[in-house]
Amino acid sequence: VSILIEEGKIRGAMDACLGAMGIVHGPLDLQMLRDIDDGLRTANECFSEAGAVKIADLNTKVTKAKDELLKRYMEGDNKALLAFKSMIMTILMEIYGIIGISETKLEGVVLTGSIGSMERPYDFFNEIKSGLKGSIPVQKLPATSGSVGSAQIAEAVFKGKRDILGIKVVGF
Repeated sequence: VSILIEEGKIRGAMDACLGAMGIVHGPLDLQMLRDIDDGLRTANECFSEAGAVKIADLNTKVTKAKDELLKRYMEGDNKALLAFKSMIMTILMEIYGIIGISETKLEGVVLTGSIGSMERPYDFFNEIKSGLKGSIPVQKLPATSGSVGSAQIAEAVFKGKRDILGIKVVGF
């Protein structure tokens, strides 16, 4: 997920169904759309097979997909390398798309998650940073920052905060 934050508020976001593919999830191709229209598969089934696993021709459980893809890459599998290069391309496309809708000069890009922060055995972080060609500072947070941020949001709501990055908290 790419999120644009301006002046302390979320201004825009994109997810894998539209932009950058992940290990498992990704944008739907034309055949997938036809399968959904024809009732052959659900949108979720297609979305859950449209990421790097599709390019690498990998059919495994979601929880094992990243490790299996990394294993294949380390064994010299060209499809695994192509899957990683495709992920980099779609991540860069999504970042440039977010930059394109910003109303202010961006201060930087922050990469996180198990892929965005990865430098070994495949250097996603520095490939993405290099793909931005020095046009914007790029920082990295640990892979666990999403769960830490979720806990911080929960704590803020519990303590009475009624607005998180411009999103109203309702139901409390």
